[in-house]
Amino acid sequence: MQNFLKFGIIIFSIFVATPYGVIAQSSVEPIVSNFNIPTDSYDYNRMFKYSRDLLTRKPVQDLLKEVFAEQLKVDPKIAKLLNIPVGGIKELSEHQFILLLQMNKDIWPMLDQYIVEVPDDVKDSAKFAAIRKDWHDKFLKILEDPKVKEKFIKYNNPLEPRILQTADQGPGYKNLEFYANTTLKYQDGKTIPPSNLKQKWIDFIKKAQKQIVLNVYDFDLTDVADELVAASKRGVDIRVGIDQRNVTTRPEVKAIFDQLAKNKNIKVFSVNSVGLNHQKICARDWELPGKGAVLASSGNLTQSCSGPEGDGIGKIKSKFSIPNANHLVMMDSDVTSQLVNHELTKTLDMGLRGNEYPLSGTWMVLGDGKNIKPADRNYFEMAFSPNGALGDINDQIIGSMIRDRKGELKTLQFAFSSQGVDDALYEAATSEIKKTGKFNFRSVGDTPFADREWSVFLDMIGYEKDPKTGIYKINNKDKWNQLPESVKAQLRATVKAAPDVYGTHTVDLSDGTKLELTSKIHNKVMMDDEKGFFGTSFNFSENAEGNNETIIMFKDKKIIKDGQAMFEGLYDQSDKTLEQVILEKNKFPKNDPLVGSASSSEDGFGEGKNCSIPMKSILNAIKQVKK
Repeated sequence: MQNFLKFGIIIFSIFVATPYGVIAQSSVEPIVSNFNIPTDSYDYNRMFKYSRDLLTRKPVQDLLKEVFAEQLKVDPKIAKLLNIPVGGIKELSEHQFILLLQMNKDIWPMLDQYIVEVPDDVKDSAKFAAIRKDWHDKFLKILEDPKVKEKFIKYNNPLEPRILQTADQGPGYKNLEFYANTTLKYQDGKTIPPSNLKQKWIDFIKKAQKQIVLNVYDFDLTDVADELVAASKRGVDIRVGIDQRNVTTRPEVKAIFDQLAKNKNIKVFSVNSVGLNHQKICARDWELPGKGAVLASSGNLTQSCSGPEGDGIGKIKSKFSIPNANHLVMMDSDVTSQLVNHELTKTLDMGLRGNEYPLSGTWMVLGDGKNIKPADRNYFEMAFSPNGALGDINDQIIGSMIRDRKGELKTLQFAFSSQGVDDALYEAATSEIKKTGKFNFRSVGDTPFADREWSVFLDMIGYEKDPKTGIYKINNKDKWNQLPESVKAQLRATVKAAPDVYGTHTVDLSDGTKLELTSKIHNKVMMDDEKGFFGTSFNFSENAEGNNETIIMFKDKKIIKDGQAMFEGLYDQSDKTLEQVILEKNKFPKNDPLVGSASSSEDGFGEGKNCSIPMKSILNAIKQVKK
């Protein structure tokens, strides 16, 4: 979102307080305006608890909207670009509410009293209606106080990420590490072999001293479950969330669930989300100063995603027995660990679903030291869905990064169907073509999904697929086919399919039987020369907005270098372009088992062992598809 602001400032030159609220600060660099804000507290654990307790209450949200109505309005041009509803932001977001709390610690005792006196789970009886009215008037008087309101308005910017500052303004995170289970290839020719992601999860859990919370879509790794049990026996308090669909349909996952549930220090949750409970994230020790840490992954806790041997473990040694292409990041960070615990508490302990999540906004954590200018510091931005950012992560975070790109765009994507991201890429292409005559873009997409009729990759190379016949043909009506011929030729050469080692392969076992081994490109990555999405569970799709997801955008030199090396390693292995793949399929369209079936770009298609879409034609086509 910070990136959008710079773009919006340059394009629109809008710095107004009315009639659309305070939508931008006077600085061209939003980090500067968001740093050194006068605050009364850095007790994020307590402030996050207030946010959970209060922003899930309609009367509280109604009061905040009443008081700060003007500050929720957004210029119509920006609203249209960011897909914000006409009239502005629908409610005061969590990241704005935290700012309000930071500046007014003296009202915290009143909040404690309100939470006790007015429980949120009672019917609006006459008794509580009167009490609520009394509290409404008290808070209204406080919030309308010019000293409170003017200070908040001065520093509030709903379009800007909220920095989770440390008390000494030092680094909010350190010891950032990046690992991929594919070969990293650096510009200087150096290579790093694939990492064992399962072992990284185990190592992370071993270091926990007091607390662990994690949430994953799928979980069948007994080694990791054993490590959680060992941690519980040394007194670590543990909470684990797993998507309910996998708990109820996969015996291996149910066995893990039952194993964890037997231990007194472990609470395990079968998460019944509206969409998919699709996160792959873990935090530890958020209440121990200096000990907080976070692990964020693109892969689940499964043999297929994180086990180095892939599906062939214990059965066969084969070049095709590899895990899905995934990566993870780890960092030491008290504030980020506190934020992740806050988000997962809403999902696990409170059981929120869909629109019950408050509008959460976007968070920023700064790296480096306090002697470096804020504008020059490394940082990352983090958001969570449902109700992530200002309600639309695809437009407001991914699209903003694309519009504010620096250098070549590169992407590794499992499922890519977002219309908002499609539009942002096309806008970036046309803008760059006007300046240079080229569009610097390269990609590797997972083959079974890159050639689906909803795929943005298919759009970009100017083709469409007839779902009834399975034939691919040039789509002359699509906007991408309006680009110059030289650019279209370049995209058809640089939009690649997965390396041949990925996909479904049949191998012979020693007893004469056959085994199907499947692997896929499961990363959710886009990067330019300065920024990139890593450790993200969020596929670039519309349906991801309704899932429980995490998205992290880094502007950090170390991780960008490693991410570029991961991309180059996979890109070099990719011998076929997407165009070559679909033209080969055109020779035998009747062999495509997806022809004539229902179609979905839902995140989770292909995520489970037997897929998540109950369509026999797809289940038969892609057997044992991995997480």
